[in-house]
Amino acid sequence: MNRKWVLGIMLCILSGVLIWSGIQPVQKSLWFYESGPSVLLVLALLITYRRFPLTTLTYTITFISCIIMMIGAHYTYAEVPFFEKITETFHFSRNHFDRFGHFFFGVNVAAFLREISIRTSKIKGKKLFPIWVLSITLALSAAYELLELLFGSLFTENVQEFMGYQGDIFDSHWDMVMALLGGIALLLLSKWHDRQIESVTGKMAGRDD
Repeated sequence: MNRKWVLGIMLCILSGVLIWSGIQPVQKSLWFYESGPSVLLVLALLITYRRFPLTTLTYTITFISCIIMMIGAHYTYAEVPFFEKITETFHFSRNHFDRFGHFFFGVNVAAFLREISIRTSKIKGKKLFPIWVLSITLALSAAYELLELLFGSLFTENVQEFMGYQGDIFDSHWDMVMALLGGIALLLLSKWHDRQIESVTGKMAGRDD
């Protein structure tokens, strides 16, 4: 299928899921906070699409990440029904949807870092490049946790509920671990990612000639 058609279908699905997400969310006060990043991210990618189109892999990962954020915004990350069933089936002590979300956060951040760095600099050939990608991914995950804590402390009455600890005092630590694992998972797709980067940059070069 044509790449533009695929991206168009993704955009239509995202629009539909966003509308659904905003209809009677579990916590209206949190909906804008939880769904806002996905909307801003999609808008940024739309604005930069013609000048700096990304690979289909990166767009697909972003699509999945945005879907996760919108679902989390609708139900709250601690109450997503499907993961509640998993919790009951395997007798987990908490709903792990937020862990799933942070894993894809790591995948998404690493994909952006790899692609933008490779296409705008000569850093790819460096032996420490994968470590650099993982370090920045982990740093951004930690920054997100700190911003979330700051926001919760300033604007909510129950910080632990806002942060989604679900009784786990090491919740933020596990979130960062999952983001790191997500970054590692993306690096395992490096060869596939590189082929797509070469394809996109080749098409852009042909368009400029």
